[in-house]
Order: sequence, then C-alpha cells, then structure tokens
Amino acid sequence: MLMKNYKKLVFLVMLAFTLSGTFLFTPLANAQVNVTSDTPAVGFDSTLQPPNWHVSAYWNTNAPTAVPGKLDVTYNGSTFQADGVTLSSSTYGYGAYSTSLNLIPNTPYVMSGYVKATNIEINPNHMGYTNKGPFGFSRFDNINQQSNSKTYTTQLLNSANSTDGWIKLDFHFISSSSGLTYLDCNLGGYCCDTKGTVEFAGLTLKQDSSYKTVSHSDFVAAVPVSQLVNYSVSDSALDSWGSKLNGATQKLKELTGINDSRISQIYMLNDTALEEQTKVDFAYAGIPCIFNAVASNFTFHYAVTQDAVEHSQLHELGHTYNTDHNRIWNFNDEVFANVRAAYTAVQNNIKVRFWTTDTSNIPTYQGISYKQFYDSKLAEYISNPTENAKGYELFATAGIYLRMVYGDASAGLPPLGWNTLKTFFTNGTSTSYNPTSGIYLDPNRGYTDDFKVFTQSLNIIAQITGKSASDIANYVPNGFYWKWYNNPSQYPFKSIN
Repeated sequence: MLMKNYKKLVFLVMLAFTLSGTFLFTPLANAQVNVTSDTPAVGFDSTLQPPNWHVSAYWNTNAPTAVPGKLDVTYNGSTFQADGVTLSSSTYGYGAYSTSLNLIPNTPYVMSGYVKATNIEINPNHMGYTNKGPFGFSRFDNINQQSNSKTYTTQLLNSANSTDGWIKLDFHFISSSSGLTYLDCNLGGYCCDTKGTVEFAGLTLKQDSSYKTVSHSDFVAAVPVSQLVNYSVSDSALDSWGSKLNGATQKLKELTGINDSRISQIYMLNDTALEEQTKVDFAYAGIPCIFNAVASNFTFHYAVTQDAVEHSQLHELGHTYNTDHNRIWNFNDEVFANVRAAYTAVQNNIKVRFWTTDTSNIPTYQGISYKQFYDSKLAEYISNPTENAKGYELFATAGIYLRMVYGDASAGLPPLGWNTLKTFFTNGTSTSYNPTSGIYLDPNRGYTDDFKVFTQSLNIIAQITGKSASDIANYVPNGFYWKWYNNPSQYPFKSIN
C-alpha cells in the first residue's frame, strides 16, 4: 500500500512568529526568516525547556550539562534570537538533550534548527571510524530482541567537526512503528565520544513532504520523491518492491522465531554532499535500516524498475533478525545476514540485483539461483590461492552454511535442510546445546575468540542434527582458510580429534 505524503507548501516571511504556540523568533537586526511550513508535529516543544526535554547519557559516559534559554543566532547575514539549549562537557562522552512524543507511525518527518559548535574534540581513539557525529540530531530507539536489548540510532546528520559559527541542519527521519519517537540533540555519538560545547536553537519538527512511504503489514520504507521522479518509478513498481521486502521480513520471522509485532523499516537518503562530508556508509542495519544516496539511486534506477530488490536490502534486514548478540555461535553476523538473505530470496523466488559500478553488467539472480551465487563464490574462493590466503570471505563462508542446508552430492554430503537452521537460529543459544566438545582447538596455535565461536556453531549444528562434530566439519571444504591465524595461508581448517 502506498501512502503519498505531499503537503501544501506555504511560504511565510515574517519578523516574529509562533508555531504551535511554543516557538518564537525575535529579530535583532535586519532579520528576515523564510519558513517552509508543512504540517507541524503535534506536541513538539520547541522551547526546549524541562520537563519535556531532559539530559541523557549513553554507553556509560557522563551526561553533558544543559542550559536552556534564549540564544542569539547569526546566520546567512541575519541576527535573531530563538529558544535553544547549550550543551557542554569537559570529558569525552555520548550525551544528548532528549525529548519523546507520539508521532504518526511510520511517517517521514524533518527536524530543523540552527547549531553552533565550539571547541569540539572527538576522542582520538575513535577518529578512524566512519559516520562520525560529534554533534547533531538523531532518533533514538531501544528495541528488545528476545532477552537482548540493543540500541539503534539513526545516522547523525550533522556538520563536520568545526567551530565556524551557526549552521542550519535538517534531519530527515521516519517515526517509529508505534509512533512513540525519541529525538536527541547530540553532543557526541556512537563510536564518536566527544567533548566541547554545542548550541541548538530555533528547532522545528514537521512532516516531510519530500518523502513518500510504501507500507505493508510487516515492512515500511521512506523514499525520496525526487529519486522516484528522476527514475520514473511508478506507484505500482514501488508497491511491488515494498511487497517483496514485506514478504522477506515475514520469512525472516519464520526463520529466526522472532515473530513479534515489529515492523521492518528502510530509509533512503538523498543528500550526496552531506554524505561525502559525514562519510555515510553504503548501508547499515537498524531501526530503520539506512541506505545512502549511492545505494538508493542504484535501487530505484536498476532494481525497482526491473521488478527486483537490491541485495543489500535483504542483507541489512537480515541483520535486524540476529538472535545471538552474545556470540554463542555468531562469529560474524555479516556471514549469517547473507544466509538469512538467501532464505528470503529462495523461499519467495525474489529477483535480486547486486550493486556494481559496471551498470552494463549487473549481477542478477532469482530464487534458487541466488543460492547458486554463494556456491560460485565458495568455489571461486577455494580455487584462488591469492584470495584464500587473505582469510575467510563473507559470501564464501555463507556458502558453507548453505552447503549444509542443500547438501553436496559430489562430496557425499546429505542435505540438512532449512529446518536445521531454523532450530539453530531460534534455539541455538539455548542451554540445551552445549558447544564444548567434539571439535577441539590446538592449544599450540593462536586461535582467536572468533574461531572458537565458529567451531561452536558447527558443534551446535551437530547436536541439532544428531551427527558427530566431525560429520559437520566435513561440510567445510578442503583448502578453506581462516584469517584468525597469524598466517592463514598455512592453516587450512580441520577438526582436531
């Protein structure tokens, strides 16, 4: 089902104004503020005063100090006064000034405001991370996944680390599936603990008419209207794409046993300049899963118009159905997200295209041929000494688990079936399975914890199927190497009895 989110645009030029009776600009000198008004969010307190706003601290860091009040803003040649807040911290941390309100569920919104950073400093230990967000806006979620609680935050859409004066920020996001949405003004971010001072002023929140949503029972996506126009994507084509990902979400619930009321979300970005500045990844998982402009442009140009989905959409949705955050068997969820993606594509006969810069030769698979893609990657890896010397490869390693599912008659390996992996994903962390025997580690070699977790995964599958650990180890082809060794090319995988 498609929900069009076009709103009437009303342009107002004024010297003083009030939105919802709470937001006030007072001009100081030659101020001329142009406001594009869609539908303001009901209940948003733009005064930034307690009790509707409060200080937060994440990941066991110290909370910043917060001083709400009027701030003098100079922007684009005008100076005016606006309601705001000053956040400051003398120690590295991930802090925020937070509010919550009930928005229309699964609806695109944009939070806008003016921001000024002073003496912002990122923890040097985290300077190597991409997506650095030393300050900005974000949506915060606390999602319970069975017994595990995992925090997801949307990409912090912010300026670079600078002290160049006031900047205007527009944070585009989708509200939660329940409508209850937590919004933050950030000092610091995930893997980007920060100290210094940042001021926020003149905040507004409204529905975002630059986005359209496609919504089904278990899935919703927010996509830029401009991309749909650029690539002539019809409503029916967009709805078909959403239907495929809705079916994929249902299969993920079936495979993992996470049959709760959650609705999977995808949010497509469309600001190339901002992404170049903040180094937004191609795609990353969460609530919602975020895709940058490169990913979303490819999707609408080469997948949606061809009755297909792009591989990373199945992959990132697969991440959100990880049932082992405590690493009992999950040594690398990049591998298992691919396995889950394969289940959705094969079971629902989904046509899948892979992003590539060579758009004249786009890899395309449908249904069972998507599984054959992993077979080919495993065969390619085994036959290429240069590649396998680098350590394990994510597609090839997923191919090992798919080899268990479908078997390999040429090697005398019977199929274990998808029900084995259903039990593995659903109950693999249960104390019913004791991954402590059957495959032993050589104490004279420098295995890391990742390799130990990998062997536990094989051992649990052995217990589920009633086979020996060595029987399951046989599904790992000869010549398969592991980057967990100091010199992986010297150490092919084998069980040690």
